Amino acid sequence: MAVGAPTDVNGRRVFKNAARYYLPECPQISVMRVDGPLFFASVENVEQQFRQEERNSRIAKTKLMGLKGLWKIDLSGAGLLLKEIRRARKAGADFHLSLRMLQPLR
Repeated sequence: MAVGAPTDVNGRRVFKNAARYYLPECPQISVMRVDGPLFFASVENVEQQFRQEERNSRIAKTKLMGLKGLWKIDLSGAGLLLKEIRRARKAGADFHLSLRMLQPLR
């Protein structure tokens, strides 16, 4: 899972991997991307990454998770997404899923 931050590249506004490029994250929108499978064997790792992201940044009003790089999901993965959506909404945030993101968070 990667967390994106807005930046300008060649005059265009894009999201890049915040940690890799040392970019400040947007305080209003948290943009995340899952690359790889989200199934019973990876759910624990992805959930740990969610908790680490919560510890490292402020709670954004809106969370956007891009699933374009997600190539496998089972009931455990779907359950984790539902849990995270409920957790965000309980904290007063919105949580949106997107099957399409304009650019990978590299």
